Amino acid sequence: KAAINRRFLSLYPGKTQTQIARTLEASTGMVNDWKRNRSQVPWNRLHDAVKTHGVRWDWLIDGLEPKYRRKNAGGETW
Repeated sequence: KAAINRRFLSLYPGKTQTQIARTLEASTGMVNDWKRNRSQVPWNRLHDAVKTHGVRWDWLIDGLEPKYRRKNAGGETW
């Protein structure tokens, strides 16, 4: 849980907990809980991060590189 939370929060570099909370329309308490590993980032938020930031599930969940999804010759992401 801690590694997933850390990777998720790393998608918001330089932002404060308050700024992350505003971006995600979440409470600052919730973001603080994720940062302190009191709770895990919910799956729907992880799913949104995959779509929004273009990261791979394998990276977000297990830390496996590459971090970002690749595009094929036709420009489609896989």
